Amino acid sequence: MSDIRIIALQEAIKLFAHPNRTGDVVNTAESFLNFLQGADKQPAQSEAPVKPAKSPKQSKPAKSEEQLVAEAAERIAKTEAEAEVSTSATKEAVGKAVEAMLKANKRKEAVALLAKLGATSVSSLAESNYAAFIEEADAVLMSA
Repeated sequence: MSDIRIIALQEAIKLFAHPNRTGDVVNTAESFLNFLQGADKQPAQSEAPVKPAKSPKQSKPAKSEEQLVAEAAERIAKTEAEAEVSTSATKEAVGKAVEAMLKANKRKEAVALLAKLGATSVSSLAESNYAAFIEEADAVLMSA
């Protein structure tokens, strides 16, 4: 390949290296070559002007099976974590458990359960103890 052809091809590649640029690199390289050689070739009446062809979308490199499995596991773990957060014990759930205990005439047990978890009221109960309180309140209500 002659030096001038190499220069034409390099310039065409530079032109098409921009991500927003579409077209046919080879046709552009030939146009550069013609220009560099001084050929002032006008398209003949029968020749249609060359329109840049749309380049296919650049596809991402194929992911390996290990990457696909890792991504799927990540999505599953995220979904499970979100489900756990949505079903985790909340202050409102603790309040409902206390309310259920009071309706079942288990006030003494509710106060004892709060004290056991280091609290004197629902508002003073540590968030980390919400699930334990609800679980034990359910056990008290089941035994009633």
